[in-house]
Amino acid sequence: MAEPGNDHPPTPTNNPPPETLLQLGGLPTLSFRETLVGLFLFPHLVLLSARRATTVKRPLLLFLGIWALCSLFMGLTLAPGLVTQVGEFGDWLGNEMGQLRRTNEGLAWDRPKEAPQTVRFRGFRVDFAPATAAFDLKALSSKDDWGLWIETRRVTFWTTGYKGTAKLLFDAESEKPSLNWKSFPPGSALPGDELGSRARAIARWAAPLFLIIWHGLSMFLLCALFLVLFTAMPSLLRGPQAIGGWRTSLCVNLYCGVVPLIVATVYSRVAPVTLNFLTVFVFAFLGYLIWAFSRVKRFLAGV
Repeated sequence: MAEPGNDHPPTPTNNPPPETLLQLGGLPTLSFRETLVGLFLFPHLVLLSARRATTVKRPLLLFLGIWALCSLFMGLTLAPGLVTQVGEFGDWLGNEMGQLRRTNEGLAWDRPKEAPQTVRFRGFRVDFAPATAAFDLKALSSKDDWGLWIETRRVTFWTTGYKGTAKLLFDAESEKPSLNWKSFPPGSALPGDELGSRARAIARWAAPLFLIIWHGLSMFLLCALFLVLFTAMPSLLRGPQAIGGWRTSLCVNLYCGVVPLIVATVYSRVAPVTLNFLTVFVFAFLGYLIWAFSRVKRFLAGV
């Protein structure tokens, strides 16, 4: 029975339509945890709430938080394998060169007796070069992808990478302790059979840090480029997603990028290496957009 003064008691047919709810601000305010769960279960509520956003702070913080966790996941899960590889390389190099000594002139080793000499370990190139030889990255990278260039006064790590990269590891003339190896002064010696254990000890803390930074920057740059592109496109094409301006479009894309970022990260670690991170992220992002906006359309239609 209807209450006095209420001739139209609430019924399902009398409830405000979804678009009216949206205009009246009737959508609930979601916490970070509810937003994250919502992106998997009810993305329409998360995306519609983004239309009321006056700042990109919440979606940006959520995306950056997930990005940081994905970077940690990649770095920490890949680190044990890298530590093992570094240790095996140290064992091999110690067996190849014998005792490593520090003299007043720089470094000395037992083998090879004469330079130049080139040896390889699983595709990794090591050149023992005379002091008068010139380091030529272009010539080295034309045959191999990465390696070490060892002279008595300098040790250089190089890789083909983007336009080629060379990193000085030891310089007898440098005043920096990290480059001059102050902890390995003249008169010091390291037996070849201890080089592997020393390499493992350094890699145990350096490998996770390096991998977290490397994968974190790689993922961030790739995702940021793609999100900026998809934020600009609706505004330039005046699509329906551009309603509310670039801020709304950016909020929506940041929210829509969370699940694909997780999917691409997990795929990179557990699936066979057939597709790279960017490919998986792009396809997952496009698929998520189609699914999420279909949910929005059904919600607004009252289905």
